[in-house]
Amino acid sequence: MLHFHLLPDTELIEDVCDNEKDGQHLVGRVASDESKIGIAVAAEILAQYTGSYELKMPPSEPSIFEVSLSGGHLILSGAKLTPISQTEFSSSFGTVKFRKDDQGTVTHLILGWSSGGEDELARTTTAPFGRGSETM
Repeated sequence: MLHFHLLPDTELIEDVCDNEKDGQHLVGRVASDESKIGIAVAAEILAQYTGSYELKMPPSEPSIFEVSLSGGHLILSGAKLTPISQTEFSSSFGTVKFRKDDQGTVTHLILGWSSGGEDELARTTTAPFGRGSETM
């Protein structure tokens, strides 16, 4: 029977800890980091996304998700959406992408859950006058 004593390679650890100039390259990133940055998107574009979206999950009743505009940000069922692009947003529960038809009308919302998987929600209504507009 053989017995081994394993010792960690501390030289690698020391090199990483002592090498301050490369520290920025050693930082891991997660999807939620994108939500801290965001880009500027015009209020007119954001307003196009407001309304109700329906998630059908048979045999249950459909779930309705509301998108509104408040304080210059889109809000999806209470969660702030941070723009990553003109049509894609980051939130505390995952990513949100808006899909348009050939005429440029928003028809669907694609919800990428942070826990994995994706759901497509069909737009059922646009926000009534005043509801999709900027509120404080």
